[in-house]
Order: sequence, then C-alpha cells, then structure tokens
Amino acid sequence: MVNVSLVFDDGLAQSCHRLANIFEARGINASFAVLVDSSGIYPNFKKGDFKLWNELRE
Repeated sequence: MVNVSLVFDDGLAQSCHRLANIFEARGINASFAVLVDSSGIYPNFKKGDFKLWNELRE
C-alpha cells in the first residue's frame, strides 16, 4: 500500500470548495491550509479563512 498526502495551500476560497467537492465525491481525504495573513496575496480573489476551514472539515 502506498500513502500519498496532498496539501492545497493557495488559500483561495473558490478552489477550496471545488477541490473539496471533487474529493468528497470520491471518498478521499485532503488537507487545506489556511492563510493567517493574506494581505497582499491575490488581492482580487476571495481567500479562505478559519470559517471556511471549519465548513470544509464538517
């Protein structure tokens, strides 16, 4: 058996939702990083936060 770990750390809310739906549909676990200080990172995109992280975890 081979174990693989994937971490998605772009912190963008849209891609987190998209990836979570894909993985959940297939029964696969994934890790999502939360940007603690997202100032100056992708200013035109909505970033995830701990509220999003908690939603994905549920």
